[in-house]
Amino acid sequence: MSRTERRALGIGAGITLFVLMARLLGFGEGAALRSLDLLFWFRGPVQEQGVLAPVFIVAIDDESFDNMPEKWTWPRSYYGKIIRQIMKGKPKAIVFDMLFTEESSDARQDAEFAAACRQSGCVILGSELVTVVDKQYQKEELKLPIKVLRNVIYSSGVVNTPKDADAYVRHAALIWKVHDERHFSLALEALRKYLGVGKGEINVENGLIEFGDRKIPVDQNNHMLINFAGPAKTFRTIPFYQVFNGSFDAAVFKDAIVFVGSTAEVLHDTFETPFSWDLFGDQQVQSMPGIEIHANAIDTILRNRFVSGMPGGMVPLLILVLGLAISLVAIRARIWVAALATVTASAGVVALSIWLFSSHATFLEVVHPLGAILGAFLVCTVYRAS
Repeated sequence: MSRTERRALGIGAGITLFVLMARLLGFGEGAALRSLDLLFWFRGPVQEQGVLAPVFIVAIDDESFDNMPEKWTWPRSYYGKIIRQIMKGKPKAIVFDMLFTEESSDARQDAEFAAACRQSGCVILGSELVTVVDKQYQKEELKLPIKVLRNVIYSSGVVNTPKDADAYVRHAALIWKVHDERHFSLALEALRKYLGVGKGEINVENGLIEFGDRKIPVDQNNHMLINFAGPAKTFRTIPFYQVFNGSFDAAVFKDAIVFVGSTAEVLHDTFETPFSWDLFGDQQVQSMPGIEIHANAIDTILRNRFVSGMPGGMVPLLILVLGLAISLVAIRARIWVAALATVTASAGVVALSIWLFSSHATFLEVVHPLGAILGAFLVCTVYRAS
C-alpha cells in the first residue's frame, strides 16, 4: 500500500469516526426518526383481518355534529346516555378521551353523567398535565375530573401526547410523575381495566415497565415507541350520533375497549404521525386524532408488537465496518468498482432495515451507516484523484 493510499485510508477512517461521534452526540437524530417514518411507509398498514386489538372508537365527528339534537357543545347527560347505550354490548372498558375538569352550569347534568358512570363500573375519564407559570415559580399540575365524577369512575388517565422535536408523534408516555406520585396514561388505565392489572402490579425496572405478566420496553422518560397499525381510521369507528340514537349493533362492543372522543379536526385534537406523510407527495397528508394514538398504543401492548432497536453496539459496529470497507475499496479499486460497491452497500443497508422492521419490528436506523458509506467513498475518491 502506497503512502497516498495509507493517507486516504486514514482519512476514510477519520470520516467513519466522525460519523460515530456525531451519532453519539445526537446529530442526525431528526433524520433518523424520518427514516423510521419511511419504514412505516414501506411496511404499510396491518392488512390481516382480526389481528387488531379489540378497540372501538365512538367518534365525535362532523357527521355527528350535523345529526345530534343540539349543537356542540353537548350537555353531559348525552354522555350518560352514550354510556348506557354502549353498556348494552357489555364492554370491558369505556374510555373517554375527553376532559371533565370543570363543573357544568347545571348540576343535574353532572349528576346524570355520574349516575351512568357509577352504574357501568368501567368508565375511565381523561386527566391533563398542565404547566402553571407564575412570576415566581413554574410547576406541573394534574387536572383531574370533577369530584362528583372522580368518586364514581374506575379511574382517570393522563391524555397528554408527547411530540418529538419535529412535532411528530411516535411515542406514548405511559407513566407520568407529578410531585413524586405516579399517574398512568389513558391507554395504560384502559389496559388495567381490560386485563385486570392492579396498580401494585406495575413497576419500572431496567428500561421495562412490568405490567402484570407483560413487559413493555420504554426509554428513560417512560415513553414507548408506538408500532402504528396504520393511518387514521384504521380502527373500527362508529359515529357518536349513531350510538346515541341506538342505530348500531351493540354486540360488537362485547368484551372490548370502547373509546369515546373527537376525530373532528375542528376540535384540534389531531397530530402528525409516521403515516401522515407520503414519500412521493401524491397523497394528501392526513393527521391522526389523539384518540387513535391511544388505540395504537393499546394495540402495540396487547399484541406484543413492540418496536425494538438493534442490540447495543451493533449499529456502531456496522458503521465502523462499512466505513472502513468502503475506504479500502475506494483507494484500491477502480472508480467504477468503488462506486458499485458503495451503491451495493447502501442498498443492502436499506434493504436490511426494511426487512428487519417489516418482519421483526426491529428498527435499524440507516442515516449514520449511509453517512459513513457515502462519506468514506467521496473523501477517499477525491483524495486519491488529487
